[in-house]
Amino acid sequence: RELIVSSIDDKILKDESSILFRLPVDRVFTIGGFGTVVTGTLMEGSIRTGEDVMVYPDRKTAKVRNLQVHNENVEVAYAGQRTAVNLQGIKKDDMDRGKVLARPDSMSTSRLLDVKLELFRDSEKTVLNGSRVHFYSGAAEILAKVQLLDRDALEKGESCFCQLRLEEEAAVRRNDRFIIRFFSPLITIGGGKILETDPGKHKRFDDKVIRDLEIKDGGNEKDALELVINEKSRALPDSRTLALKQNLSPEEVGKLTGKLLEEGRIFRLKKDSLIHRDFLEKAEDSASEILGDYHRANKMSEGIPKAEFRSRLGAALRLDDSKAMEDIIDLMAGKALIKESNGRISLYGFKVSESPEMKAMKERILKRYRDAGYEMPTVEEASQDEKDKVNAVHIIDSLCEEGRLVRLDYQYSIDKDLLDRALELLRNHINDKGRITLAEFRDLLGTSRKYAMAILDYTDRSKITEKTDDYRVLYQI
Repeated sequence: RELIVSSIDDKILKDESSILFRLPVDRVFTIGGFGTVVTGTLMEGSIRTGEDVMVYPDRKTAKVRNLQVHNENVEVAYAGQRTAVNLQGIKKDDMDRGKVLARPDSMSTSRLLDVKLELFRDSEKTVLNGSRVHFYSGAAEILAKVQLLDRDALEKGESCFCQLRLEEEAAVRRNDRFIIRFFSPLITIGGGKILETDPGKHKRFDDKVIRDLEIKDGGNEKDALELVINEKSRALPDSRTLALKQNLSPEEVGKLTGKLLEEGRIFRLKKDSLIHRDFLEKAEDSASEILGDYHRANKMSEGIPKAEFRSRLGAALRLDDSKAMEDIIDLMAGKALIKESNGRISLYGFKVSESPEMKAMKERILKRYRDAGYEMPTVEEASQDEKDKVNAVHIIDSLCEEGRLVRLDYQYSIDKDLLDRALELLRNHINDKGRITLAEFRDLLGTSRKYAMAILDYTDRSKITEKTDDYRVLYQI
C-alpha cells in the first residue's frame, strides 16, 4: 500500500508540474480568425492559457492563446489528455508533425542518445554495429545509426546498451520510450528506453561507460541523480536543471538531493548549484598542488594572491565561473584544507619560516629603505641587488605586513619611522600656517616633487589630509 501511494504521489507531482510540460505535435492546421493550432497527447506536466511555450528542436517561442481538451475550451490541460493548442506568434509553416512544445529552455536537443535497446523475440533482423534504423519517439521519425557499446551484433530477443547517432536533432527526455524499424525493408524490430539525452561520444567496450548506463537504467533515482551530478559538476547544475534532465518534478529532486547532501555525497554552492564530492576532491587535489608549488618557490610569502589562486584553480578545473570558484574556495576553507589571510591563500598549516639567508636579506632590504630616506626605491630597485628576486619582493610585502615599512602605492614603500617624521612635519606646518602646498612639503622633506607627491597622495587616501585647489589641509571628520 505504501509503495502504491508513493508511486501515485510522484506521478501526480510529475503530471501537474508546470516546468515539465511537454506535448509532441502530431497534427498542425489553421482555423480562420484563430491562426495556428497543433494537437497531441500531453505527455507530462500542465499548461495554461496565456503561458509561453517553445517549439523544439527549432527553439522558436509562442504564446498559448487557447486550449481545448476533447473539443471543450479549458484553462488548464494536464498530462494524459488529448490537447489542442492555439498558438499565437508562430506560423503554420514553422510547425510540423514530430516537433515538441515545452517550456522555454526546458529541453536540450541532441543528435546523440544513450539508450537501452531490445529486439523483439520474433525479430527477423539482426542489428549490427553501425546499422541504420528509423527511430520513433513521440511523433518524431528520424534516421539513426546504432553504435553497440558492448558487442558487435544484437540478435533477436537480446538487449544491450548502445548509442544512437541521429541524422537530425531530437527533443526527448530521460526514460522516454522509443521504437526502431529496420532501415530497409521498413519493419519494426524493437525498441527501448532513453537513458541519457546529451552524452558525449563513447568508446566501445568501456567498462565504466557500461557501469554508468547500468545505474541510469536499473539503479534507483537517487543513484542515477548522483551519477548525473558527478558527470555534470563542471556545468554547476541547479535543482531546476536536474529536474528537467532527469525528468523529475522539482519536489522529487528536492527530496533526492536532500538525502545526498545529508550523506555528504554532494555539496551545494551558495547560488544553488550542486557539485559532487569527487569534483570537490579534484579541486582539493589541484589546490594542494598549486599551493605546494607556490610555497616551495615563494618561501617568504604568506600565500598566493587570492585572484591568482582563483584563476589558476579555475583553469585546472576548466571552470570560469568566478562566483562558483569563490564558493568552492569557501568549502575548502571550511574543511581546513586552505586558509585566507590578508587577501592571500595558503595551505592551512603553512607558516612562513625564515632561514638565516632570508633574515639577512630582510635586513639588507630594510637598510636600503632607511638609507634612501625620502627618495624611496621602487620595488624593483629595492630588490635588484638580490639573487633571489622573487623572495625579495615577498620580503618587501612581509615588511609592510609587519609595519616596518608602509606601502604608499603599488610602486613605493617607506620606512615607518621616516614616515612618522614626515607626518609630524606635515601636521606642525599646517597647524602653524593653516595649510601646505606640494612645494612647501617638498622643501620640508628636502626631496624631489615626485616623492613628496607620493606621500601626500597616501595621506589623502588615508584621510590625514584633504586636497583643496593646489594645497592641503588636515582632514576634518
